[in-house]
Amino acid sequence: MAGAFVLLAGAVLAVAAMRARDSLTEYRIQLFAVVAAAVFATQMLNWPIPGGTSAHFAGGAFAAIVLGPHLGAFAVALVVAVQALVFGDGGALALGANQHSQIATNCWQSWLAGGSGSPLLQHLLGSTSDSHRASSVSS
Repeated sequence: MAGAFVLLAGAVLAVAAMRARDSLTEYRIQLFAVVAAAVFATQMLNWPIPGGTSAHFAGGAFAAIVLGPHLGAFAVALVVAVQALVFGDGGALALGANQHSQIATNCWQSWLAGGSGSPLLQHLLGSTSDSHRASSVSS
């Protein structure tokens, strides 16, 4: 079962790579590094909740809203891999399942639910259309 999730996470990341490749700029790469570092730092903080488990920051939602779903998926995949392989958080055998749950469900669903039309996202990504710029300049 662990192998199936590794393949599934790999397929999701392959699709994200194809879609994110054309939108990479120097600014977006720098933003990627900052967001990945912030997600890493905040996801390392765990709060105990009843039942013997813990909760942590939903880094996938933050990364997807700031970077977009494809580049956000890579940031979260990197963070989850470092947490599992260096710190033993989640374990190596569960890496594929953790990446899939953080990428597919957290990144893309969060982006679809609230981030896709965000003015902040459009400003950060520089994706504001020329007609929107013209209307904001004239008003």
